[in-house]
Amino acid sequence: MSDGRRLLPCRIPINTLRDWFKEEDSDPLDLFEDYQDEIEDAAGRRYARDGIANGVINLGDQDFA
Repeated sequence: MSDGRRLLPCRIPINTLRDWFKEEDSDPLDLFEDYQDEIEDAAGRRYARDGIANGVINLGDQDFA
């Protein structure tokens, strides 16, 4: 995602992708591409709430609840 000035890397565990988007056997890259808007929305909320730690926005299950 971007904060308007720079790209901010995000990390999301494969299990979180598969659990939240209900596609257990899908390739993680395909899941990311299919749900990129939702993932970026979650990353934006996390960034607004917590900022960025160690140069990465780490997403987890709680970010999609």
